[in-house]
Amino acid sequence: MLEEDRAVGDISFSVWKHFVEKYGGIEILTFMVISLTLWIFFRVSAEFTLADWAVDDDIDPGDNIDYLLAYMIFGLLASIILFAKTILIILKAVACSNSVHSKIAQSVLEAPIPRFFDRISVGILLNRFSNDVCEIGQEGG
Repeated sequence: MLEEDRAVGDISFSVWKHFVEKYGGIEILTFMVISLTLWIFFRVSAEFTLADWAVDDDIDPGDNIDYLLAYMIFGLLASIILFAKTILIILKAVACSNSVHSKIAQSVLEAPIPRFFDRISVGILLNRFSNDVCEIGQEGG
């Protein structure tokens, strides 16, 4: 049997590039950055609206509704963006995990039986199929 070899240390650029490609490409990465920026913008806007409302000394009863509506709209928009981004991350993580699992399974099934299974233990194979694919689904997303 061979000793299990694993890469240790920093993740190379090629691994990140492969991960982004499997995750959905630059389009998904761009969407994530834009949605995160919009989420921050709406959260900060809601906080500024609340701060303005708190320090407004000569407030009319009708202004309370305006402040409340503005605060609710900013909060609602931030929540919708966060929900959409989270759903997309979950869906893409599952798709990426399935892609990696299929690639690993295909490699194992196409391996020459006498040379492959004499050199690689069943424990290493199970670890690759369970732990590594699970980490892609949980940590990668």
